[in-house]
Amino acid sequence: MESLDIALIGCGGIANSHIEGYRELYSHRLRILRIKAVCDISKRRAERARYKISEFQSSSPEAYMDIEDLLRHESLDAVDICLPHNLHHKIAIRCLEEDLHIIIEKPLGITMRAAKLIINCAEKRGKTLAVAE
Repeated sequence: MESLDIALIGCGGIANSHIEGYRELYSHRLRILRIKAVCDISKRRAERARYKISEFQSSSPEAYMDIEDLLRHESLDAVDICLPHNLHHKIAIRCLEEDLHIIIEKPLGITMRAAKLIINCAEKRGKTLAVAE
């Protein structure tokens, strides 16, 4: 595997810390991760994230404002979900249905039931699920 192609879903608030984490990995020559796309309902936030990533990564990610457009047009291995908590289970499950590995900002879900739905879907699909804390 040359690289692990990922998309950053949600480009506000905590996503900036995730971008800085990727920048740090790149600065230490750990470049197996390639951020191919960013997605946010705010074009401004998506473009800002795209610019920040292009400063350290050899390619500039595509910017999307709709998750379905992202999933339809990009060939990905994984997603990094940095969305408002109430959207975690819906978007995580949708991405798992596309056979994508998931890293998701805490909390995993806003209820035990929502978290269990995500876990069950990841297990069923044989996908890696990680929670960023």
